[in-house]
Amino acid sequence: MQAPLDQLRATLIAQGLLTGPEQKAWNRRATLPILVVVAIGVARLVAGFSGGKPIGFLLVAVVLLSASRELVRRTGRRTPQGTAELKRLRRTHSYLAPRMRPSLTAYGPTPIALSTALFGMGTVGLFSPGFASAAGISDSGSSDGGSSGGDSSCGGGGGGCGG
Repeated sequence: MQAPLDQLRATLIAQGLLTGPEQKAWNRRATLPILVVVAIGVARLVAGFSGGKPIGFLLVAVVLLSASRELVRRTGRRTPQGTAELKRLRRTHSYLAPRMRPSLTAYGPTPIALSTALFGMGTVGLFSPGFASAAGISDSGSSDGGSSGGDSSCGGGGGGCGG
């Protein structure tokens, strides 16, 4: 299954729906100027502390700048375009949401796969409780019609496709 999933991921990256390695590398490089300013701030903190100068404001500024560096460095799996497309698909196929309790016999296997991709692995329990139990999948994260896991993608995990 890994090869088809890798191909799907590459397609989604090419379409601008998922972030690729280039975007992640760019985000890491974008934090270098912030890191330089933090280093200068730390040097000024040490000099100010040893000279008996007030450093409270500078300390707060360095801590906040360090936190902003992490926010810049962090890259989600989905792009804003990918998030918008996922929301659109969830609206379009809302009848497959777990809260709607879609029926296996009414929809068949393809919509079941789509429901799992859009609303998370917890939807498997609606269609095949025995399989979900054997696989250790719970429906706790998907009963609201959406997934909140930020670290999963079409390749598995707790959320929907890229969710």
